[in-house]
Parts: sequence; structure tokens; C-alpha cells
Amino acid sequence: MTLVQNWKRIITKAWSIRWMLVAALFAGIDAALPIFANRIPQGVFSILAALSACIGTVARILDQPDLERRATDRPTDEEFKAGND
Repeated sequence: MTLVQNWKRIITKAWSIRWMLVAALFAGIDAALPIFANRIPQGVFSILAALSACIGTVARILDQPDLERRATDRPTDEEFKAGND
């Protein structure tokens, strides 16, 4: 496996990544919360994590125009050479 060319843009702009991070956060809260408090019904954060993961999956296949790599996003030859000196 190799990274896609615009992986940095995807990490910072893609809604699928954002929703998967929310799902991970909810899963972590669900795992840690019983240690600290029993006031929230068990499984609430598991449901929120699953819902966030599903939304992230849908977001992955939706058009996200901010992620398109444009010719202007690429460095010019001069910028590339200057950055590698």
C-alpha cells in the first residue's frame, strides 16, 4: 500500500476522516467512562461511535470539492527546487 499523492489535504479536509476521529473519541469515552461515572446509560457512546463511523463511511463516497488536487496546488519547479536545497 502507498499513500495517495494528496494525503495531507485529505487528512485536514476530508469529512470522512473527521467523522472517523469522532467515532474513535466516542469509543474511547465509552471505554473509560464506566471507570469514572455510572450516570450515563451503558452503550450510549458505543451507539454514537457506530453512528459516527457510518456517517464517515457515507462522507467517504460523497463529493468533497475541497479535496480535488488543482494544478495551482502543486509547487512550481522553482518552488520545488528551493524547498529541496
